[in-house]
Amino acid sequence: MTTLPSESKIGRRLLPVVIDEISTYDPSRIFATIPISESLRDGFMDVTYRDFANAINRMSAWFDHEFGGKSSSFETVSYNGPPDLGYSIMTLAACKMGFKTILSSFQNKLEDQLNLLKKAECKAMIFAEGHPINPDQIDKHGIPIVRVPTLKEMLDIGGPEPVAYTFTKTYDEAEMDPLVLLTTSGTTSVPKLVVVRHGWVSAVDRAHSVPKSNGRAPSFTVFKNRRLWSPLPAFHGGGLIGNLIIPTFSNTHSIWAPSGRPLSTTLVEEMIDHIHFDMVLLTPFIIEVVVKSDYSRSKLEKVDFVVYGGVNNTCRKAPLPRETGNRIWQKTKLINMIGSTELSVLPTYLKDPEDWEYFYYSPDLPGIQMRPTDGDPDLYEQVIVRDPATDPYHSTFWTFPDAEEYRVNDLYAKHPSKPNLWLYIGRADDLIVLSDGKSFNPTSMEAVLRQHNYVEAAVIIGQGKLAPAAIIQFKRQVFEELGPEYNRDSFMKDIWPCAVAANKIAPPYAHMSEDMFFLANAEKPFRFTAKGSMMRHKTIALYAQEIEDWYSVADGKASIAKL
Repeated sequence: MTTLPSESKIGRRLLPVVIDEISTYDPSRIFATIPISESLRDGFMDVTYRDFANAINRMSAWFDHEFGGKSSSFETVSYNGPPDLGYSIMTLAACKMGFKTILSSFQNKLEDQLNLLKKAECKAMIFAEGHPINPDQIDKHGIPIVRVPTLKEMLDIGGPEPVAYTFTKTYDEAEMDPLVLLTTSGTTSVPKLVVVRHGWVSAVDRAHSVPKSNGRAPSFTVFKNRRLWSPLPAFHGGGLIGNLIIPTFSNTHSIWAPSGRPLSTTLVEEMIDHIHFDMVLLTPFIIEVVVKSDYSRSKLEKVDFVVYGGVNNTCRKAPLPRETGNRIWQKTKLINMIGSTELSVLPTYLKDPEDWEYFYYSPDLPGIQMRPTDGDPDLYEQVIVRDPATDPYHSTFWTFPDAEEYRVNDLYAKHPSKPNLWLYIGRADDLIVLSDGKSFNPTSMEAVLRQHNYVEAAVIIGQGKLAPAAIIQFKRQVFEELGPEYNRDSFMKDIWPCAVAANKIAPPYAHMSEDMFFLANAEKPFRFTAKGSMMRHKTIALYAQEIEDWYSVADGKASIAKL
């Protein structure tokens, strides 16, 4: 592999500059492998760095023509396309032309998303064929709609060389310039925009060079020279990192699935069968679903590295259930990472395989603090504070340049015997405080309930109430198979073993008796993010009236079986 001039500048490299550099010095190096069609049987095609750089230049020319030249003020455009390489191409083409791009998530309400676009003074909404939202729905809101060529036309492999558009700024000049705007998931409030600057990206670049801690290597070193399939949403921070930043800075070969196929156990199985990759980056929710099937699990175990976590756009980060991880860690290398849109990825380290569910935070990076909580002496809240040894390795203070500290709102517990190992428990705003002031975090209990093969999701409620309760959503096909004769007794007989297991890991005051479990209405499905995480607060709000009706029964007891 050709040595590049920029390799001596880790942490001061700029994406558009490095891509053009590789295109010049090592043009045949493969950036990505993409499917030829929606059917994996049709095979795949390689996209070299020369192909990728040409596509970026081709779309830079498109920006030049469509918007009358470069922007001098980082005007905003929104890109909306199918989940494919087009997101990376359009992001960098806009960057070369002085624009910043909103990577819109239409998992949010259309009204909320449009309000964000107006707040950002969006100049135009760029739509590619295959995006799930009909642009005609947007026209009436007064934001200009612009159609963009397809991915095949962007790449135009074998076509004429486009005019080169050069990104001329140095790192010092571009560090605080915006690259993209990401939209949060809006799980606990209305969505908001987060500015991702070039300095934000540089922190991810430095993740490869975090100093070792007690002989441990930083987690990010596992990405170097791998073949990675990262099916995280292209409009999320995790997608930006997994499909653009890591491949460019780690010489990671990016693998793509067909853009028209949703992530599922079947797709995971077929991808493993049809194309080689030695690493996959998945959300805990997807791993949990895959591992429930012996056949799917056997496929996943063929992959050398299963990385989970990702960047969650300030939505609730769901830990991988212990039972799920314990079923696969001896067959494949299971690696956890954690971050958010605001932070990018926090610097964590490789651990002993049996400690797969813990995060190792280095004592040599004191800017990452664990502060005791008031409600539970065993829980600690993570807080990021300014520290010269730590700041280069996360993006917090590029997102919040005027802040001195940032409360992450994540809760952890110490390993019972090993220092510097921390177990992620959940979000501080997931904590349930009962009417007597006692509190508990329900996420581990919910994970146990999800282990039942019937269960798609579970949410535990009880904020300000005498006792907690659980609402359980069955998979749609299970509802259909069980039929209308399925009753309360059958439900409790089916779910009770998992309920007992959930109670075992809860404090005694959070135990739930049989009359505290409810089956969700099949016609009122829970709310989920694009990454598959349950949107706790929106789901509870969906059932707000039913919850209040039930809790109004004397002593918090009820005889009804469904909400």
